[in-house]
Amino acid sequence: MLLRFISTSLLVLVVSTANAPAATHNVGLSGLNFVPKDITVAEGDTVVWTHSGAMSHTVTEDLGAFNQPLNSANPTVTVVFSTAFLAANPRVNNRYDYHCIPHQSFGMVGSVTVTVASAWTDIGFGLAGSSGVPQLAGTGTLQPSTSGSLDLTNGAGGAFAILFVTVGPNTPTPFYGGVLATVPVSLQLPLTLPASGNLPLPFVMPAGVPPGLKLTCQWGIQDAGAVQGVALSNAVQATTP
Repeated sequence: MLLRFISTSLLVLVVSTANAPAATHNVGLSGLNFVPKDITVAEGDTVVWTHSGAMSHTVTEDLGAFNQPLNSANPTVTVVFSTAFLAANPRVNNRYDYHCIPHQSFGMVGSVTVTVASAWTDIGFGLAGSSGVPQLAGTGTLQPSTSGSLDLTNGAGGAFAILFVTVGPNTPTPFYGGVLATVPVSLQLPLTLPASGNLPLPFVMPAGVPPGLKLTCQWGIQDAGAVQGVALSNAVQATTP
């Protein structure tokens, strides 16, 4: 039952109800610029873009998470970066790059980076591949019905990879010239990495997972540049509150 909770969470098949926004952040216009251009907000916060001047613009996230006109007829655009929004629109490091469609070529771009509190600790054990050590970062508090993410960067693009998860005590064990921290393995999630080698894996913690449960996660990635053909990310570890 517990493993079904965790595997369901990792595959983003559970969506929680977002809490009310904690704060509102305003973005204005100055000529062909969003002001401020780059902002950092907390999960649950709201961002409001406000139109000024005579020209028509859009607020368009690069991968389509939001896309609305910003003009005299529609003078504000509001996006709530809720738990549900983050789960439905995962981005590496929770960074949402956006632009104005008619003026992108003039540099009218911006970004919103969403911070999520983290219970995760980096415990090391990475093993370099062709591009160095793949990096795994965990975010989220692991409280029931809150969002989190396991974000892999610097993996071998297009490679076969497995996310190994240990539920409970772990014993780091030699593995393909490195150390696999997730032994005994409780769950394996095989995937093919995107061409970028970066993979955000969002989740929402379900209800019913007991407190005090230790989780350890680490990626193994096929990589001809690794000492024995397998690169390992650093392992991350957290305990449910």
